[in-house]
Amino acid sequence: MAGPRPDVAGHADARAELVRRFLGAYAPASARAFGEWAGLGPAEADASFAALGDEIVAVRLDRRSAMALAVDQERLHEPVAVVVGARLVPAGDPFLHQRDRATLLPDPDHRRQLWRPAGAPGLVLIDGTPSGVWRHKQARSHVAVTADLWTPPDPDLASALTTEAATVLSTTPDKVHVDVRH
Repeated sequence: MAGPRPDVAGHADARAELVRRFLGAYAPASARAFGEWAGLGPAEADASFAALGDEIVAVRLDRRSAMALAVDQERLHEPVAVVVGARLVPAGDPFLHQRDRATLLPDPDHRRQLWRPAGAPGLVLIDGTPSGVWRHKQARSHVAVTADLWTPPDPDLASALTTEAATVLSTTPDKVHVDVRH
C-alpha cells in the first residue's frame, strides 16, 4: 500500500483516552463491552483496560464484575435521580449504543424489539424505566408517533408522550398524533 506510514507514537495515549471516555459514558462496563463498542478483539480490549492501571477499579454490577474510572467510584454509589414522566429516546441516541444491553433491558424479547438490524425504533422511558419502543412518521399535516408499550399504559400517558414527542421532534404538540398500544 502506498503512502506514508501511520504515526503510532501517540497510539497508546489515544487508546487510553478512548477507554476513559468510554467508561465516562457507559461505566460500569467490561473490557469486552469496550471491545465490541470500539471494534477491538478481546485481547486488545483487555490490554487497553490494563494499560490504565489504577485509573480504573473493579465494581460489582448485578453480581458480576465490571470496571469504572477510579475518580467516578464514589459517584456510582450516590442515589440516582429518577426522571419522572415520559421520555422518548431517539433511535440514534448514544444511550442506546451501550454494548451491555442485558443490563438495560433484561428481557430478551424487549432487546430484540429495540435493537433491530434495520429500522430500529427509539426507547420509551416512563419514570426512568424502559417501558416500550416508539417510531414516528411524517404525514402531510402532522407527525404520527406510535408507542408500543410492554406494560398497560396510564390513561394520561398519550398526553405526556405528545408533549415529549413535540420536544424531541422539534414541532408543536398540535402537530403530533400519538397512538399508544399495548
